[in-house]
Amino acid sequence: SLNALLAYLELLAAARAETQKKYLMSAKNCGGILLHLIENMLDVAKVKEKKLEVSAHDVNFPEMISRVVEMLKPTAKKKHIILAHFVDDSIPPCLRVDVGKLSQVLLNLLSNAIKFTSKGRVALKVTWIPTTIQESYQPMNN
Repeated sequence: SLNALLAYLELLAAARAETQKKYLMSAKNCGGILLHLIENMLDVAKVKEKKLEVSAHDVNFPEMISRVVEMLKPTAKKKHIILAHFVDDSIPPCLRVDVGKLSQVLLNLLSNAIKFTSKGRVALKVTWIPTTIQESYQPMNN
């Protein structure tokens, strides 16, 4: 996230007036995610102690995915890599998720994909697999 924030600020310095607002909003989003990551640095310890709390809220899911992808586009652009995403239309637009934790996972996943891709493209495809909570719930075993 810090790399994405710095990349957006670099683009902002070289941008025309009409694109500056877009870059500023992306930088703001990156800063918000970075702040959230710093606030949750102890999540691994919380998981080990089984004290991790999930803060789920209703969110426009396709919009959230787009914001995460937009944060990393400058990093991909610097490497001449196309960063694309696709959210299947079957996904309900409003889902209850922990935005911070899901964003953290997606940022790590996409950052690593960009880091280890030398040319071409990185794509995130999100699809919906309907299931019931009872079918998908598996208790954690020690």
